[in-house]
Amino acid sequence: QLCHVMTPTRTVYIPAVVLLCSVISLIARYRAWIRLTWDDKSIQALDRPGVATLQGSRRKGNNTSGTPRRPRNRRIPYLLHVHKSGGTTMCKVARQNGEVVNMGRNCNLMGDGPNTLYSTPEGKETVLPLSCDERRARSDRHGNLTFIAVERHIVEGELDCPDHFVYILVVRDPVERAISHLDVHGELSRAIGHKQRQGPKANPLTHPDFATDNYLTRTLLGPQGFNGDQPPGTIVSQNGSTAIQAVDKFEIVLRLASLDEDSVQLMDTLGWKNMDMPVANKRAERKGSPINSASLLAQELRRKNAVDWAVYQYACDRAQKLTAAASESLQRKARQGKKSAAIVKKNHVG
Repeated sequence: QLCHVMTPTRTVYIPAVVLLCSVISLIARYRAWIRLTWDDKSIQALDRPGVATLQGSRRKGNNTSGTPRRPRNRRIPYLLHVHKSGGTTMCKVARQNGEVVNMGRNCNLMGDGPNTLYSTPEGKETVLPLSCDERRARSDRHGNLTFIAVERHIVEGELDCPDHFVYILVVRDPVERAISHLDVHGELSRAIGHKQRQGPKANPLTHPDFATDNYLTRTLLGPQGFNGDQPPGTIVSQNGSTAIQAVDKFEIVLRLASLDEDSVQLMDTLGWKNMDMPVANKRAERKGSPINSASLLAQELRRKNAVDWAVYQYACDRAQKLTAAASESLQRKARQGKKSAAIVKKNHVG
């Protein structure tokens, strides 16, 4: 833009401007290449104090917990990060349990959303389709990651790789999620005042029109939830049924409001032990909740998100059942551990 604006009136300066613009262009391309090749902050590293080499950082990934890493032959935990539903907390918990994560990108794989969606010739946005093997290989290329997340809608076939991944879903009350979404993107006061949004439309994954209209359902539907095929006001119960079918594909389902209780699923399935839930960000530490100043908006959102509420309730019911099963499994393992220890002690004494 600078090169276009600074076109001089005197021809004597044109060669200098062209040279300057060429240098700027080369620098921009070099920086983009560096980001693509080394994945920016995500490969800074991390297993020992001091600064690791770039090659070592890329190979080791992002793990500072001191906990042994997950063996590479095990399935990788794969989080569908529904925006403003505890994804950052999950990323931090994974890291503190020894998982190698892409911390610089909130555990998201580079080029896999939410801000790096691929544009199709029709102008709609979608993610690059990958097979199960390709998606697993991609986690290896980006630092041998042992925990990954996607902060976007799902794509066709993405949840059909149970041999490669342990699928995780965290759900949040749809109204609380929508208000938090508006708040973090600076849209809350405008929504409370029913003012029209000015300026160009944002990324569809963060646009307020979609944020306040059955966002969980849209995320589980796939591209059609955000590419314009389902504009605001068109999500119906049939869409909810499709979303519920997707919920059933998640091996771990957590309720953000009951994360401490549901964490036994992570302990049982993934073997995690450190379940101290960190504060996701400074915004979450502030006193009060934005929902307190948006009670009328909350009532309106409850009416608009009836389908999302049904999907959310189904996910909560599934989370309760999975948590109960995980608790029983952990207790059974504990009893077996004590019995084995007793046998070892008896044999040792004998």
